[in-house]
Amino acid sequence: MKKRFTLMLIAAFVAVVSFAQQGKWSGVSSRTLSTANNARTLTGKVAKHLDIKKKDIHRAEADYPIIYEAPEGEVKIYRRSGSCTIVSGQQAMESEQSGTVEFVYADDGVYILDIICNEQNGTYVKGTLSADRKTITVPLKQNIYYSSKYDASIFIVVGTLGETDFVYDPSITEVTYTIDGDNVKLNLPEGKILTCIWSDDNSWVGTSEWDTVLTPYVANTTLVTLPAGLTTTDMPLTGNYFASISDYSNDESTPVNATVKVAKDGNTFYIQGLVQVMPEAWVMGEYDEEANEVVVPVTYLGTASGSTVYAMGYSSNGPTPIYLSYDQSTGAMEVEGYLMASSSELENTLDAIYTALYIGVRPEPVVVPATLTTVTLPISATYYDGNSKDFTSTVNLGIDGNDVYVQGLFPDLPEGWIKGSFNEDKTAVIFPYGQYVGAGQYGSVYAVGDEEVEDEDGDVTSNISDIVFEYDSKKNVYTLQNVIYASGKKDQINYYYLLANVVIGISSDVTWIAAEAGWSNSTEVTTFNIAEDITATADKANGTTTPKYYDNGEALRLYQGNTFTITSEKEMGKIVFTLTGSEKQMQLELADNSDGEYSANGTIGTWEGLASTVTFTVPAVSGNQCRIQKIDILYADYSNYTVELPEGLEAEEFYFTGTDTYSEEDVAFPVKVAFNNNDVYFQGLSQYLPEAWVKGTLADGKVTIANWGLGIYESYFGDVALAFSGAEFNYDAATSTFTSAEGYQSYDIEDGYAMDEYDNVSITKIYEKAATPAKPEITRFSFGNYPGVRMNIPMVDTEGNPMLTEKLSYQLFYKKGNEVSPLVFEASLYDALEEDMTVVPYNFTDDYDFYAGGSTVYLNQDREEISSWTAIGVQSTYIGGGEEHKSEIGWYEDVQDVVGIKTIADSKVVSVAYYDLMGRRATSTTPGIIIKQTRHSNGQVTRTKILR
Repeated sequence: MKKRFTLMLIAAFVAVVSFAQQGKWSGVSSRTLSTANNARTLTGKVAKHLDIKKKDIHRAEADYPIIYEAPEGEVKIYRRSGSCTIVSGQQAMESEQSGTVEFVYADDGVYILDIICNEQNGTYVKGTLSADRKTITVPLKQNIYYSSKYDASIFIVVGTLGETDFVYDPSITEVTYTIDGDNVKLNLPEGKILTCIWSDDNSWVGTSEWDTVLTPYVANTTLVTLPAGLTTTDMPLTGNYFASISDYSNDESTPVNATVKVAKDGNTFYIQGLVQVMPEAWVMGEYDEEANEVVVPVTYLGTASGSTVYAMGYSSNGPTPIYLSYDQSTGAMEVEGYLMASSSELENTLDAIYTALYIGVRPEPVVVPATLTTVTLPISATYYDGNSKDFTSTVNLGIDGNDVYVQGLFPDLPEGWIKGSFNEDKTAVIFPYGQYVGAGQYGSVYAVGDEEVEDEDGDVTSNISDIVFEYDSKKNVYTLQNVIYASGKKDQINYYYLLANVVIGISSDVTWIAAEAGWSNSTEVTTFNIAEDITATADKANGTTTPKYYDNGEALRLYQGNTFTITSEKEMGKIVFTLTGSEKQMQLELADNSDGEYSANGTIGTWEGLASTVTFTVPAVSGNQCRIQKIDILYADYSNYTVELPEGLEAEEFYFTGTDTYSEEDVAFPVKVAFNNNDVYFQGLSQYLPEAWVKGTLADGKVTIANWGLGIYESYFGDVALAFSGAEFNYDAATSTFTSAEGYQSYDIEDGYAMDEYDNVSITKIYEKAATPAKPEITRFSFGNYPGVRMNIPMVDTEGNPMLTEKLSYQLFYKKGNEVSPLVFEASLYDALEEDMTVVPYNFTDDYDFYAGGSTVYLNQDREEISSWTAIGVQSTYIGGGEEHKSEIGWYEDVQDVVGIKTIADSKVVSVAYYDLMGRRATSTTPGIIIKQTRHSNGQVTRTKILR
């Protein structure tokens, strides 16, 4: 848990409710996806904003002033309306503004919290109020967010939004708001938008707004009533109901089977019973002909158990309208994404959750002929639902004349079928788009293909298309030529998840077919070549019958007690056996002395692991056999595997120096290195996953490292699977130094985006000796919601030589006037501490208040106490060579300048809610660390960490 993100607990709900489950682009109205041209791919460093919000937890440097708290003043909360863009799936999409915005009218100006719709950073911009109090002028290029990774900020600008890109207009230096009575209107030149860009390269962040009109927020307590004289129709309602976020997290749903009343008055729809916690309540929506949707605004339903109840859609940025796709031919409607019953119309309080709500009778799925014969084939694919992962499984495939049926293509609907047909020369199979696969837990699923079309300007748009597989009749392999969306609509790209790189059958590095081995019937088989660099040995071993090949079944037969060993010069990652016969004739298991895992699914047996030799055996049970028709072998993809340090192997500390090729800055940090004969292990080459190991092979003075997987980098904004790019280091044994001018990267496996980027790398062994540490410094002091310091604590001595970090520590001091005192971290204030601490080991972290290397330490002391300090400093201590030496104290003298910022005055408490660290609703007595969220009458929301 990163403290920076405890301000965003509702947004953190996205981490609990996965993209695939939520569907419709993380709860955003699918209406924004109706046409290709209102999805704009982000420019810049592959949606750097999304990436950094996952990675960065630091506050701004002095060069990037950011307003975290507003002065005391009159607080007004306005309801947003107008147009905007939202960011999802690394695309910017048009939508309608929702939610509220806070203005603080202070003596020295007007402060606006999170000025741009959907850009929630908890920061303010400052404007000036005209003498007649009718115009607010906001200078542009004010910073609202900072990334220490890129040493760059996000600042507000005005520009032009085209069909495929955004153009920044630096000639516009300010925007104005007109105050008209109680309302506020944003003034922009024709065709311009208010948005934000990165300070280092002007790349667009993706969030923006225009046509903005703000009206005073007044709680809606008006009930929808059915106009007299309208005729209602009873229609079935089906779906899933979760009584709480806890039930949702545990997948404890209750089926919804009810009847609703629907009435229609022109383009206005009335529905009674859509929210079953209040079945008598009505909602009203307007039909949007272009999007073919009924749009129901956030609606007041009444009171239950003393609490107000609102119906709303869900997004990570707060409540949205409820969008229902509409089938004009049948009158059926389906809720897109989630429907929430909330006690607040301003936020998702997650009091009740509905998924896959459908009004009417669902479509008929594909029905296969009763006489269809199917075979089980392996499938490999990439599954993308906001995060990407590769997976393997099996499907059932049947051919009826020219028709091809496939079952199990969609992981969450294994019983669902789609139907296609061969092309004229049987080199491809085409599945028409829009086939109804079935109803998943989160809505109807239709199979929709995607075709990318490039225009004369080189701009690429995505359009719906049929699903096309290339067919290799010799290998019996079907290879997807585009992508498949599990779409919520049959005629739009409007998806829960997509499947790419789909191969039915196996597209392997090596394929061996028993019938093509050249054996005659009843030939005894021992050792043979699968490929030039792969051999196989069939051995009678503990059995009584020697392995043989038979024409009947065209298979190599192994018998009970036989073994089968495959040996490759390259490491293998997957072996797939195509088997035949009865269940007793397809028995195979992994031998005890072999690594990896073996699993069987019908006629497909699959081994996965990392090995150059694998042995299998037929269980020694009477009648057991294993009949092998085909073997497919895939060489290891090292990015699928992580490295562990062998048990008992000791690692030593080395000193890493290099150049961060993105920031163009020199960096230094500790790494660990261990030798095991010719294997060399490195830990800490990734600063995002410093505990991860990679392994290289030492030969002729060079260490070659493969592209190993590093693991999962976790954050509230999604988990990222990282891999090491591979590297080659020169090794000087005399100086125990590794060097590489080219360096390496770690990268996001999903999109290839670089995380760590280093060249001119040198990794040198550190030897213990007496040394005086170089003077540390405090680079930032913050007195915002979470007071704290950021520090630079060198791991070198005063002569520039590296020191062992396990012998390095630091201590904080503060001044009151001229009196200097050590800062005590009291266990009562710091959850991870069992006793008070003054000296902090260099490598100590609790992933909350203390960060390794002293990069960040939060100050949980009383704010009044901190505000009495005049300076704060840090000192390093090194104990090496039997001697203890201390550095000079590095002082930060501007504490009072920072502390001088005032905060919003207290007001009455309106509501109190509790959440756990995953953003789930809790109670005041929930054990562990919980967050108390308090909403005040002036609109201010405060959050307090509590340990039970």
